Amino acid sequence: MAERKFAALANLRRPDPLPPEPPPAMAEPVQPAVEQAHPSPVPLPPPTPVRASPPVLVEAGKGRGRPPGKRSDPDWAPRTILMRSKTHRRVSIMLLERDDGPDLSELVDQLLTNWLSKQT
Repeated sequence: MAERKFAALANLRRPDPLPPEPPPAMAEPVQPAVEQAHPSPVPLPPPTPVRASPPVLVEAGKGRGRPPGKRSDPDWAPRTILMRSKTHRRVSIMLLERDDGPDLSELVDQLLTNWLSKQT
């Protein structure tokens, strides 16, 4: 049977089997303990206190990774609407051509907010 196409890659993820243990060595004969006069152990100096480094302050606006976006903002929630494909395509093209313009969700929010203000 033919080996799978990516079998070598699958083997890279598997841990290597343990190497075979060496044969046991000949045990050395145990000699009886002979009491010897050992000098008293040298006393150790008292431990030196370790000073903690000052905490590193991180600015609130500058963290690692991406900045928070609309999905993590509680004021924004995903909605599903029906829109003509042609309209969506044309609006998307126009918004992409403007580097500093709003994105589609911000544009829809602005338009609906303006519409609401005119209704009351």
